[in-house]
Amino acid sequence: MAAVIVDGVSKRFRLVHERNSSIKAIVMSGMKRVVYDELWALEDVSFQVDEGETFALVGHNGSGKSTALKCLAGIYRPDDGEITLNGSMSALLELGAGFHPELSGRENVYLNAAILGLPKKEIDLRFDDIVAFAGLERFIDHPVKNYSSGMFVRLGFSVAINVEPEILLVDEVLAVGDEEFQRRCLAKIRQFRNDGRTVVVVTHSLATVQTLCDRALWLDHGVAQALGPADEVARQYLESVTGVQTKDHEILLDIDCSLERTAGSHDAEMVVRTTLQAMPADGSIVIELVDPNLGVTIAGARHVTGGHDQFDVECTAAGLPIAAGRYACRVTAFDGNGDELDRDERPVYLLESNAIADTLGPVRVPFTFSAPSPLTSDR
Repeated sequence: MAAVIVDGVSKRFRLVHERNSSIKAIVMSGMKRVVYDELWALEDVSFQVDEGETFALVGHNGSGKSTALKCLAGIYRPDDGEITLNGSMSALLELGAGFHPELSGRENVYLNAAILGLPKKEIDLRFDDIVAFAGLERFIDHPVKNYSSGMFVRLGFSVAINVEPEILLVDEVLAVGDEEFQRRCLAKIRQFRNDGRTVVVVTHSLATVQTLCDRALWLDHGVAQALGPADEVARQYLESVTGVQTKDHEILLDIDCSLERTAGSHDAEMVVRTTLQAMPADGSIVIELVDPNLGVTIAGARHVTGGHDQFDVECTAAGLPIAAGRYACRVTAFDGNGDELDRDERPVYLLESNAIADTLGPVRVPFTFSAPSPLTSDR
């Protein structure tokens, strides 16, 4: 049975060139008509998602992916066509959507879950699980206006999944979470899939499409270009972006990273070797050394690759004043529009370091102190 049916849906927006902002402006303009262009964000799009299927919408920025998801969520009303949802639905579409900034995290959990149709008794039973998944036990009674963007999305996603919808809609907002939280989100979506629930996801990560999704729809300027198995649609989209035919279903990256003490120095040297294939002519890669505990980038660089079928890149970063410990090497590939094509990550260890041993934190930066002047007494 189909959980989602989209039949010939079109959505139009008006792009206004001149807008009268006051009554005076209207009078002075002689009641001139507003000038605008029409933008069809979706044109005659049709697809269906079966119960228990994980379905992806892919395409470049402005292709209509998020518009389609908002139509599914009922935020936008299609100008043409029909949408049918067979089952309860929960959506995570925008960062902090539905949150009141002056309310605490606790109050927003109850407000958001109630909007999604969960009775208070059910919210009471699931509240601890919601907070624990978001990892916000210490901050749950603070106003959400003081939350970071990552805290916003963690709480929003946790509420959305813990109401246990039959259909879950997820936009690319997960990209703002740290690596550990993204992995937990993907694991939760896999659990949804195993439980027979339906997931529709918008993503720029083709690796996620291939590993997580059953089928996909590729949109380009609001028009459906391909619909079918996720691997095949991801391959077709990648070939359109890169202009290079891929040899197999592995998208782009294979990385090897080492992190060692630099000879004669207290600092560390990182060497990253990356094999890429089917990169677009204006593509680029970003190489980062990440602290997995804090989810922050310690060092990173961007490199424009140029168009190649398959090639190797070696990157060396010397003089890193970091402590011994476990890190992560992350390589992300982008097309010319800044859309993520693929991401790979490997754990990497620095076994020995005496870089400024008395300082704290993963990055050892020298500090200087001035001793306080002794107190004097008139006695």
